[in-house]
Amino acid sequence: MSSRTTADRDFRLFTLGQVSTAFGSALTAIVVPILAVEGFGATEWQIGLLQASTAAPVVALGFLVGVWSDRQRRKRRRLITLDLVSIAVLTALALGVAFDVAGFYWLLPVMVFFGISSLAVEALYFSHLDTVIGERTIMSARSRLIGGERLGSATGRGIAGALVWLGGYALPLFLDAALYLVNAVCLAFIRSPDEVRTAPPQSRNLRREVTAGFRILAEIRILRGFSTAGLLISVAEAMLLALLPILLLRTLGLPEALYGAVFIAASLAAAAGALACAPLAERMGGPAVCRIGLAGIAAGSTVLATGATIGGPVAGAVVVAVGLALLGLFGSVWNVGLTTAVTARADASVLGRVTLNVRTLTALAAMSGSVLGGAAGSLVGIRGAAWIAVAVGAIGAGLMAVFVTEDRTGGERDRDTAESGIPVGGKGVRSRR
Repeated sequence: MSSRTTADRDFRLFTLGQVSTAFGSALTAIVVPILAVEGFGATEWQIGLLQASTAAPVVALGFLVGVWSDRQRRKRRRLITLDLVSIAVLTALALGVAFDVAGFYWLLPVMVFFGISSLAVEALYFSHLDTVIGERTIMSARSRLIGGERLGSATGRGIAGALVWLGGYALPLFLDAALYLVNAVCLAFIRSPDEVRTAPPQSRNLRREVTAGFRILAEIRILRGFSTAGLLISVAEAMLLALLPILLLRTLGLPEALYGAVFIAASLAAAAGALACAPLAERMGGPAVCRIGLAGIAAGSTVLATGATIGGPVAGAVVVAVGLALLGLFGSVWNVGLTTAVTARADASVLGRVTLNVRTLTALAAMSGSVLGGAAGSLVGIRGAAWIAVAVGAIGAGLMAVFVTEDRTGGERDRDTAESGIPVGGKGVRSRR
């Protein structure tokens, strides 16, 4: 089998595994808030706490996990181990729900675990991706992967309510566990070497290694902007997500069997946005694509809040679904653009730290937004809190757009780098083509 055929096979296996876990994670993402609200009678404050429990470990451990991931040479083996532990955690929760012994506070440690797990997976993911993309560019590989993941997510969200209706809350949790097993098997059958070729670390000093990741954020304009103004977008998004379960299920009176259906359009639109990124970037350039994503995020948030204001289970839910679709579409455009900038400009030896430094700052903003969303919902009502979130997000998107320019020192070269996937300063590293 030729090396190109092997690379294509490996990338297909990697994509299948990612789509499978996206499908399963979407099931759990839909079922957990329904279980919390309808099954355990959670309050607005508890829903905000539930959202924050996923972000808390990222804030506490993000910098350290970034260093840990960069020290790992066999990334795939670590990813498989995380899949196996995830299977055990989900199975335990599903059994607790099935035998009616679980309560709301069972959900918190599970969400904390998946916060830590997703943190480690994200740090390992980008470095490991370089070993399975073959001759593809980072932009095209990310576009295809995110497109497939969003389609898997759309399917999972669409059938989650039906699965709850058919087999109770435990059924989708068991299914998610099975899909983690699918991903582990796919990773195990990849033939490319399970070793990321990077320059040897210059220091094993923890403080210096963490600092090296932050130095990259300070040097690259778009990442410097995201680390400041762009975090307001994450605050606004977290506020809206914290409000959505109560908005849809209580305020608008949407039947729980239809809860997941509201998110289908968002996932499909997100897939379309991801797949459109590569051709858009080739035609318009990376900065223009990022600005389009930012403008669309602001528009989608406004539409979502309008749906909360309209009221009524049909009209309100439809408008909320349209707002979510816009957020999915333009959020994917922004996500691919930003992550491509990160992977293109950072050496593989610091990529885990750079990725998780961004993720940690985002999680801190998300945790704050979740708590603010719950508090605002209690103080001014769900509809008023939704409009507060819109205002915060619009300010963040407007300020962030100012930072979406070429670096003064890199100019056109950096734009070409972001689109081609060739790392800047990647000494001793294979080009991410």
